[in-house]
Amino acid sequence: MTLGRALIRCAFAACASALFASCASAPVLDLVRRSGYERASLPAGLEPARFDAMRIEPRSPRAFAAWYRAVFHGGASAESSLSLLEAAFFGKFREESARLNKEFGPEAVHPWYFEEREFIAYADARLLVRGCSRAEYRGGAHGLYGTEYAIIDLSGRRVLGLAELFIPGSDARLSALLTRKAREVLGLAEGTPLQEAGFFVDAVPPSPNLFVHAEGLGFHYNVYDIAPYAMGEIVLLLSFEELDALLRSDMRTLFGLSRVRPEEEL
Repeated sequence: MTLGRALIRCAFAACASALFASCASAPVLDLVRRSGYERASLPAGLEPARFDAMRIEPRSPRAFAAWYRAVFHGGASAESSLSLLEAAFFGKFREESARLNKEFGPEAVHPWYFEEREFIAYADARLLVRGCSRAEYRGGAHGLYGTEYAIIDLSGRRVLGLAELFIPGSDARLSALLTRKAREVLGLAEGTPLQEAGFFVDAVPPSPNLFVHAEGLGFHYNVYDIAPYAMGEIVLLLSFEELDALLRSDMRTLFGLSRVRPEEEL
């Protein structure tokens, strides 16, 4: 193990320990990094194609580690999954750069890149939010980037999506809250169509790309989800107070919202 990897792992372990300090059976998490460079058919003077990725490697409890690898790494360890990903990336780069060089000449060949960072966005005794940001360029006018989140129920070893979090039939009310929040963020007057501000839609749909923050839930929209590339990633935050009537009862318990709703007192 290199010194660089040792420092990364130590720092990550310390951070994870602090996040899970209140949970005796907290997952033990490691962080693995893999990076590489390749020139293939690139002309002299250009930077090489590059691959740089970090993934979480859960160590214990054993059942959680196996579940995490199955759900997020195709059943492989972080190191093995990164090795396969790197090999596929450079293999495709070699193939495509050779084709472009043959058909159009060396000026048509440009360096690719792939960057990935798996990280912990939130953690407490009951929940873990796994985040994964990616950026890549494989030719064309510009690269692509985005972030994916997964809210993990630690005791049930399951990913919580819209269906698990919210009561049935809540999509329309969630959309109304998110649309109003988007107007607030953009400084638009009530009733102003979002399409006038550049969105693809006038009603923001609930994103399945969710994360937990200290006061509620975040709805993350990657480029092209609801708006053009130039608007970037869009994040809309709703408080637990705003979401209270829409959360399932078991989710309110999971989030520590112990107050009983008026209708539940009857």
